[in-house]
Amino acid sequence: MTLSGRTRSAAALAVAVAMAVPAVAEAASSISVTAPRRIGVNQTFTMGISGFADPAGYSTPRSTVRVIVAGHHRSSGPSCLEDVNGGTSGDTIFFSGVIPAGSYSFTVRTRFPIISDNWVVCALSAQQDFTGQAAFAHNRAAARVVVVRGRVALREKAITVSLSPPSVAADGNGLSVASILATQGFDAIPNARLAVQPDPKPAAPRAVVCDTRGGGTLLWPGSRFQDGTRSVSGFDTRADGGGTKQLKVLTGSQGGQFSLSGTLKGQSSVFDLKQLALNAQGQGPFPADPRAFLTQLGHDYMEGSAPRFGAALALRGATAGTTLARQQAILEWLGFVRSPGLGFGPARRADGRGGVVLYPKGTAVRTASGFITPGAPRWVIDVDNLGTAVANSTTFGGIFRFPDLSDPRYAGVVLPFGSWVGGGFAAAGFAPALPNEDLAYFGYPEPPPVGAPGRNDFEGCLGLGIGGYLADVHSPARLLFKGAGGASLGLGPAGALLDVPGGFVSAPARGVARYHVPAGAYALDLTGTGSGKVTLVLSGPGAAQPSVFSFSARANAKGTLALSGRGVPRALTFGGRRVTATLGVGMRISGLPRSLKAGKRVRVGLRVLDQFGVAVAGAAVQAGSAAGATDARGRAALLLTPRRGRLNVVVSDPGHRSARASIPVR
Repeated sequence: MTLSGRTRSAAALAVAVAMAVPAVAEAASSISVTAPRRIGVNQTFTMGISGFADPAGYSTPRSTVRVIVAGHHRSSGPSCLEDVNGGTSGDTIFFSGVIPAGSYSFTVRTRFPIISDNWVVCALSAQQDFTGQAAFAHNRAAARVVVVRGRVALREKAITVSLSPPSVAADGNGLSVASILATQGFDAIPNARLAVQPDPKPAAPRAVVCDTRGGGTLLWPGSRFQDGTRSVSGFDTRADGGGTKQLKVLTGSQGGQFSLSGTLKGQSSVFDLKQLALNAQGQGPFPADPRAFLTQLGHDYMEGSAPRFGAALALRGATAGTTLARQQAILEWLGFVRSPGLGFGPARRADGRGGVVLYPKGTAVRTASGFITPGAPRWVIDVDNLGTAVANSTTFGGIFRFPDLSDPRYAGVVLPFGSWVGGGFAAAGFAPALPNEDLAYFGYPEPPPVGAPGRNDFEGCLGLGIGGYLADVHSPARLLFKGAGGASLGLGPAGALLDVPGGFVSAPARGVARYHVPAGAYALDLTGTGSGKVTLVLSGPGAAQPSVFSFSARANAKGTLALSGRGVPRALTFGGRRVTATLGVGMRISGLPRSLKAGKRVRVGLRVLDQFGVAVAGAAVQAGSAAGATDARGRAALLLTPRRGRLNVVVSDPGHRSARASIPVR
């Protein structure tokens, strides 16, 4: 019995049973067993044990987990490994040892000693040690094998589905990368045709599935019925040359289990299924007085000479812009706040008037056909009335003061849902309606704040067009967006200009300045504020990747760029010179070993940072036939057995240029 360098055996249906984990340790992942369905009695085979992708392995590399693998051949009686310390008296122990926590999978080469038509092979993860802190996190998994005389050709096809991470918070901003691997025997099936089925159950948590390529195209759900409800049918796709297909699962704010299964197209018996856990714990209470709550948020986020959220200042121009722009500004404001008990989403009345519905987070308030259900507590911010209230708010000494929404003068700003709709109804969506609005908010994924990790994933997948233009400027330069009718947003000689509804400026004295304007046509003026290198990262509507402009600046040098509302031009003019953009922010890979030994099972760790030194989360990592994704700190770890030559490592992400590295294998 030895540990093998092979990655997978043929698939058998695996059943995982997870037991409780003490509070002193991080939760362990569920595990699964893969083994041939039929095997010869004297034939050596490889048994795959997968699912030890616990985050503890990334943050505490000395963490370990004890694993026992055994077989049970009795036709009746208890299943194997009921005794944590080594199995029952009828078990054959194939492996017992300690492996690093965080390992994706490992294999055991063994053979069965007895012919039987009812072998059950089992794996158990027992005591774990998180850098000196022991815990007993018991996870079991099993697969059935028929043992026959002679030899069996191990050329069965298999599908393996993995989710990283296997659990996310049900806060509306969850993201898990799904990897689907197609194999025959122990080899990958290049360009395999796959059928993918996300969870079709009506009660399943709300989620959408997007491609990791082509800007993150929406793959599921892909169609709607005439009554507005979504189709629950899966979709077909293809693996890459390494037999792997990676997908991004964006999750909403409803807790529970969301399943994802993969099947080899046309071969329904070759499949695998994994569950993504959405943890709804930590959601706080709904505000007892929404008017007072929003007033305090207005004081905290919108006041002062340098407010934390400048977008809502544009609401002062109540007659400028559109209802949609004000609706989006309020949604961005609430998205920045992220109150744990507050659910929110856009709504429009039958007459087209726009609002933002407030409700207890985690509850279902939207019907399958897209209407807001009546009931309590449901409150609505009337976006045009809030714009008028903000516009009429008095200032003292030039400092904006957010209106007290509890004041009777503003009674029409925040209303109970029934009062706002009157005798009519409200649809879940924007004013006017936008494509894919039925797949956002109200339990579905929500856009993370502008500039936050995951925003590009949301925009690229759903394509709501609410992102507009987002500019990050690494000094020394300032920007000014000039829109229709003379409205401007940006930094001028006298300070900030915030006349574009739904836009904002964040320009700290040190660090990265950030600008955002809703989709539309603008003339963008650039002005140098000193001497040095400037890097402008500009994202636009419909663009799969941001445009990165790099140039040298000097004080008062000028530049221009015309924005039509249809992406970002490839070049701008600054200081009389033409500057061409590079698509995607650069990434770099660090932490890789200098060399590897051929045929030796090894855990390869790495870290991915962008060109500005910021960790890249959720990036897809491919190293040979192994695949994974970076965590929030930009780290990933893959367990693999390299072959002699060179191991190529590729990191890809929709908002970045791909990064590559190569490790010699001797």
